[in-house]
Amino acid sequence: PWSVGSAGIARWSEDDVWYNAVVDSVDQASGDIQVTFTDYGNTAIVKSDNIVSTAQDIPTDQIHMVDECVEMSATKSSPSDAAQNQVVQKNETEVTISKNSSDAKTRSPSCCPHTVGETVVARWSEDKVWYNAVIDSIDDASSQAHVTFIDYGNSATVSVNKIVATANDIPADELEMVDECVQLPICLPLTSAPLASIKEEDVASSLGAPEAAPVCTVTTRQAWKVGDVCIARWAEDRVWYNGEILEMGEVGCLVRFSDYGNEDTVRDDDMVREVGDIPSDNDIDECVGTEATQPEDNPVPASLQCSLCSNLCRRAMRLSCGPAIACWGCAVKEINTTRTCWQCGEKEISTETHLLQDAVLRAFVEQFVSTGKLDPVHLQA
Repeated sequence: PWSVGSAGIARWSEDDVWYNAVVDSVDQASGDIQVTFTDYGNTAIVKSDNIVSTAQDIPTDQIHMVDECVEMSATKSSPSDAAQNQVVQKNETEVTISKNSSDAKTRSPSCCPHTVGETVVARWSEDKVWYNAVIDSIDDASSQAHVTFIDYGNSATVSVNKIVATANDIPADELEMVDECVQLPICLPLTSAPLASIKEEDVASSLGAPEAAPVCTVTTRQAWKVGDVCIARWAEDRVWYNGEILEMGEVGCLVRFSDYGNEDTVRDDDMVREVGDIPSDNDIDECVGTEATQPEDNPVPASLQCSLCSNLCRRAMRLSCGPAIACWGCAVKEINTTRTCWQCGEKEISTETHLLQDAVLRAFVEQFVSTGKLDPVHLQA
């Protein structure tokens, strides 16, 4: 049981890192504990399973997420040592006493290396997925930044520790949680030769070789201008449509989809000039390159239609309130705009609680995309 003044190591929910802390108060009803991070001075509410007595008690799979100020000792610290890291209350003023640190008052858990307007990759706290984003504002006091997720249009406040400059900087153990719109650089394979077998002269010749090139390729921005006609891929359904550029932006262009009248911001790498420039495995709207109009009947089976856009569900998700399904992009925009379920009417919902992944549903979608039809057994499912 924790009591006021107890010293421990607590995990901050903003960045999942373990920091030295002291208990300020304990809510007996909920079990929540308010702590002050003694090396940085900020406070937070933590769950009882996110605070331990010593570094030895930190789960082994989280040892790599321990703050540098935490002493990774094989033995428990003595009461006198712990006392040196406590926040002492005197005349209702908090004074931080930190062993081996004279600047603890001015430090903060993280220092943002990014700037407002910078294009980055940020992890959304609702689903733990990394998305392309642009920084709208930075709050140095709380070490948080307000970002807009470029490919989906929603905004969120994220910890600066969950923002990286490029996909190269995403932790290796989180690469499976990267959105499909984030472009992972294609790097040349490294040599498999042992380091000991690489000769000094080989290194010297390699460094001076005129044909040496950067390992990763970089794509330069095309010379688009307002009024240009293009073929643009809509982020909602990943389909290519005829379009016209209305405005130029830092990370893309505002495009009007000519055959349907709606507008959206499209990234440069989702815009081409000719049909032949579209990857062969991508979906292309039937109006592209023709004068055809929209078909009267939707060829997509009703069981695979998004409940919002009525098109084929892209990255299909099922609603927790019933059998309705929706595209991931459509659902994210709707939920973050209204916070209300369009099926059951429930309010203050989130994508984390109201959207469910359904592997079988996605398998049906993939089958329809590849074959243009579904087996009868699937239509009955």
